[in-house]
Amino acid sequence: MAGGQAITLGGHVLVPNGTSLTIRFDPHPPQQELLRVLANSSGGGAQAVRTLPPIDVQLTADQPITGGEVTILFPYGYLGVDFAMLGDRRFTVLEGIFQDGQLIGLVPTPGTEQPDGWAITVPADSLGFTPFIPVVMAPAWVQNFDPLVHVWSGPTREARDFGFAGPQFTTFTVVAPQALDRLFVYSPVVDNYAWVDVSGVGPSGAPS
Repeated sequence: MAGGQAITLGGHVLVPNGTSLTIRFDPHPPQQELLRVLANSSGGGAQAVRTLPPIDVQLTADQPITGGEVTILFPYGYLGVDFAMLGDRRFTVLEGIFQDGQLIGLVPTPGTEQPDGWAITVPADSLGFTPFIPVVMAPAWVQNFDPLVHVWSGPTREARDFGFAGPQFTTFTVVAPQALDRLFVYSPVVDNYAWVDVSGVGPSGAPS
């Protein structure tokens, strides 16, 4: 890996006794160029101002994985990001999201600063073909000019409808590039994250 720094995996996996586990790490995912394009094409969403090489982690078993989680640690030397100099920019690791087996977008994976690197923790049973791409994101906001626009649990057609986004001209913080016809945002109305239809929002400055 870069600068002699290696990404490390940890955690625990719940499987029946005698289960055989296989972990596959790919520093050159088959869709790495698409990952870069998705991260850098805002389409009205948050845009990456710096992208690092994507990786793919796969965890497979000969019996069903019933629980557990895996932690992926990106050493600071590998990332090469000066966290003290980010200013209003934000570091995150974006995770691929899929519909019908096709990569359609990216969503931030919750992470934390550790003494030796940036760590993300994901459910063990989610690591099929799971691409991750570390990025530095520029700030972005939108407002709902349409008071009837809805927010959703995801960008795909299976997503749950959470109802109206909020009062007209509410400012939402965009936290990921656009996926299909929705943006992943932080909503001050519900103090949580959700997906909003791009058809009812437009670019905005930071909330006052």
